[in-house]
Amino acid sequence: HSLAGLARAPLVPLTFLDKLSEGSYYSSRASAAVACVVDGQPESAWAAHSTLLAPEVQPAEGGPGHTNEELFAILDGSTGGLNSSVEDCITTERFVPFSQALTSWVFSTPVPHAEDREMQVTATPFVVVNGIPYAGNPDDAEAFTEFLSEIAGY
Repeated sequence: HSLAGLARAPLVPLTFLDKLSEGSYYSSRASAAVACVVDGQPESAWAAHSTLLAPEVQPAEGGPGHTNEELFAILDGSTGGLNSSVEDCITTERFVPFSQALTSWVFSTPVPHAEDREMQVTATPFVVVNGIPYAGNPDDAEAFTEFLSEIAGY
């Protein structure tokens, strides 16, 4: 049966790859761009998130990544059009400080609602269902569905 509507998945884009972007803090800018979409056009948030993680969009590690203008153009095209407030948010880096602070918090704070009160994010992707971490391959839909069935009863 379908799992649609049975769960919520909060996404927390992290910025720890900033150190590999020649000083351009690309991870922070990309994370902030998604936050801009969430804030200004939430119905386009999943498309924006998915687009920036697509292999054909990901910049090479060790390079500066996309400019803010390129980020907007990529997201504008993949979402069917973004409004001018989202464009301004991305190009002025409105949520960069938020993205960086969120990353610091994630790596310094135990995972909320985890069964193991000391559990911390150690790698990405990192999935926790009903307080239990998923240790399988995130690309294995069958294994993840089985995990959900065992842990959450879906």
